[in-house]
Amino acid sequence: MPVAGFPVVPPSAEGLAEEPLAKLKDALGAEVGAGALAGAAHLVLRRGRCVLAHSDGFANVRAKQPFGLRTLCRLHGCTKPLVAAAFLTLVDKGKVKLADPIGKYISFSGEVSGKGRGKRQRLKARKVKVQPTLRHLLTMTAGLQYQ
Repeated sequence: MPVAGFPVVPPSAEGLAEEPLAKLKDALGAEVGAGALAGAAHLVLRRGRCVLAHSDGFANVRAKQPFGLRTLCRLHGCTKPLVAAAFLTLVDKGKVKLADPIGKYISFSGEVSGKGRGKRQRLKARKVKVQPTLRHLLTMTAGLQYQ
């Protein structure tokens, strides 16, 4: 039965050894067992096929609700490395350059907002000397703020 739309195959079908994947499962179990994680899941894909789909622990500890492969959870900042990895594939393919100014791809007024110092903590727009680049966006140094 497919997992997340990917066909499930034995690791050997994709040229992978079973032992490292078993260690991965054991490591997750150890973290859950030690109380470092209430629950978690991982999925290992190779060439569009699932070679490991495993979950352990609880989504809700009090209710003893198991953490499954379809359990929804908040990722917060965890998406940043995923977006960066996907973005860097575009760099590898030559579709974008890290040195490109962001204005090449999105509308940019030439201003960034930042908080004032001391008692004045309001967001204040200021002109930038150099337009932020895609590299600045990836490294969180573009000077852009939530508004």
